[in-house]
Amino acid sequence: MLYVGSYDKNVYALDAATGKQRWAFTTGGGVSATSAVAERVVYVGSADGNMDATRNNRHSYPPHPRRSTVAA
Repeated sequence: MLYVGSYDKNVYALDAATGKQRWAFTTGGGVSATSAVAERVVYVGSADGNMDATRNNRHSYPPHPRRSTVAA
């Protein structure tokens, strides 16, 4: 699976072999940073200053999208 962030506020999961979109997850802002994946959970920061975590966008992890302010 390949995860790609976009300025349209979405993170897309693409099949690495075919390029076919598997799912999209909407964040609160544009996504220009690389996502991180751990135990099938995708973590991504967006331009709204939050970090989101989701598992296959059908079931967020935890059960609802997790949003927290990113501290620098």
